[in-house]
Amino acid sequence: MNGQRTESNYYAVDGVSANIGVHAGLPDAAGTTGSLPASTALGTTQGLVSVDALEEFRIESSTYAPEYGRNPGGQFSFVTRSGTAQWHGTAFEYLRNSAFDANDWFNNYFGVAQPAERQNDFGGTIGGPVKVPGLYKAKNRTFFFFSYEGLRLDQPQAATVTYVPDAALRANTPAPLQQVLNAFPLQRLEHQTSARAWRNSWDMVEPVAH
Repeated sequence: MNGQRTESNYYAVDGVSANIGVHAGLPDAAGTTGSLPASTALGTTQGLVSVDALEEFRIESSTYAPEYGRNPGGQFSFVTRSGTAQWHGTAFEYLRNSAFDANDWFNNYFGVAQPAERQNDFGGTIGGPVKVPGLYKAKNRTFFFFSYEGLRLDQPQAATVTYVPDAALRANTPAPLQQVLNAFPLQRLEHQTSARAWRNSWDMVEPVAH
């Protein structure tokens, strides 16, 4: 936003900063402001607020109020829902399955069967008044709200071609380097057409789906 990079955005949930000081896995990759958005691995905000638990959100792109200013990108503010005097709840399930999808174009090109794909994004919310029989009955005064969202994802990659040392190179490599070549998979050419068969020191392995 505003020509800035993604790590320049600022997130707040109910007025509390949702940015972190370092990036998971890359402790030295903090943004220029010393913080990064706490988004998920997919770059989304479910890790901050579940969609069903979101009451409202606001995005400011310029002319910030005095409460902002640390990050030069967009200012994202999320407000969560609260309980009410009546009981309310929701439940949801988002499903993706390879049984409903066509095979990938690259898989078809390489003659690879469609790998299994499973995605389940599920959760729910519940909210209502706080009551403790015989001890506390705060009608229209005290409420609670709870939400949960879980993601189970098995997402294979499309088939690709990997180049590996062929048998001739392995046979003529000095012993000290054999351990390096042994780290590569063995070449398999039986499923390749002559138009795609490479005959040189680095040959083409049978395409597989990961």
